[in-house]
Amino acid sequence: MTYQTPITIRKTLEDIQRHDLVLPAIQREFVWGHDQICRFYDSLMQGYPFGTFLYWKVDAENSGKFKWYDFVRDYHEKDRPHCPELPEMHRPLTAVLDGQQRLTALNIGLSGWAAWKLPRLWWDNPNAFPRCLLSFLFPFMQAIDELHVDHVFPRAKVTRRDLQSAGYSDETIETCLEKVNGLANLQLLNGHENREKGGKLPGDWLDHKFRESSDVERQEYANNRLLGDMPGLDGFEEFYEARRESLKKRIRELVAAQ
Repeated sequence: MTYQTPITIRKTLEDIQRHDLVLPAIQREFVWGHDQICRFYDSLMQGYPFGTFLYWKVDAENSGKFKWYDFVRDYHEKDRPHCPELPEMHRPLTAVLDGQQRLTALNIGLSGWAAWKLPRLWWDNPNAFPRCLLSFLFPFMQAIDELHVDHVFPRAKVTRRDLQSAGYSDETIETCLEKVNGLANLQLLNGHENREKGGKLPGDWLDHKFRESSDVERQEYANNRLLGDMPGLDGFEEFYEARRESLKKRIRELVAAQ
């Protein structure tokens, strides 16, 4: 057994969406509740180790011999609790043998939504299953079908050349290149917002989005998403650390309320 070079959360979610990462039929269903998901993110944001994953590399010749399942993204305790079955696969893929609950928590938290039954309400009550996203990161997002994981500071703008031009030292550049795919530089946007934002730096994006609105609306939008003052690229490292601390604080408040 060998250990794979670590990959980013973003790359992992992309692999799930492309069905490069799949679940074998031997895996159980997703069973974590909202409190476990929140505590997982709390550990993640505080930098605590959260274990390794056990993968099984399957080549194209053998992948069609097995039944595969997708990861849950939009979870509903009553109507959508099961992992969706995938069509027959005839290409190389990677099956997850250990780590399904943690990976599904990432998939739900950063790409989808979840709905658990509220206490003291009947199962047939349509109001018993409110959809919720991870409110510490996306407090005012609507649970709609098209949600995109977005880099607050676009990867195309946080390159070695751009960072050198912004005056970063070689050592700091390496740190920033690692942080660009970190949770504190990720947000969830509606599809049309993400397409409109494109490769704009966050400050430029907010200037464009609120060009016909008041400064109060712009600031409220930024505050809700813990975006701070939106510096230019020369303030990326400070932005990342400040947002990381803000996320950790909100997660702790959320966990404490459970």
